[in-house]
Amino acid sequence: MTDPIKLKTTQVKKIRLELLEAQEFKCGICGHPCTEDQAVLDHDHKAGHVRAVLHRTCNAVEGKVVNAMRRYGITDPYAFLTGLVQYHQTHASNQTGLIHPAHFTAEEKIERRKAKAKREREKQKKLKAEASN
Repeated sequence: MTDPIKLKTTQVKKIRLELLEAQEFKCGICGHPCTEDQAVLDHDHKAGHVRAVLHRTCNAVEGKVVNAMRRYGITDPYAFLTGLVQYHQTHASNQTGLIHPAHFTAEEKIERRKAKAKREREKQKKLKAEASN
């Protein structure tokens, strides 16, 4: 491989468009359509090499994930992310037959909101009665 070419700031827009066209106007991470307005030129912050064109949001999330992994001491991001995907694929359906106590169905959430609103109405009614005495 030849020595890499360091881009000038004035070349970024042209290279971003060329790479975006080569990627068939799809984000390098999520694969969804990516317009010129959404596109950013992603690069490795350690080595500096240009990787691909991403949605601005995908690029931001990638940076946050990689930085968080470093902070938590994850030394092999590839192994971690591969394992994470496999873990979520395996557990897409309930493997244990158990539901966590902090989880509430949509119906349970509605009932909880109604009960809270009822308590608040009763509290306001009591305060109003005390104020009129």
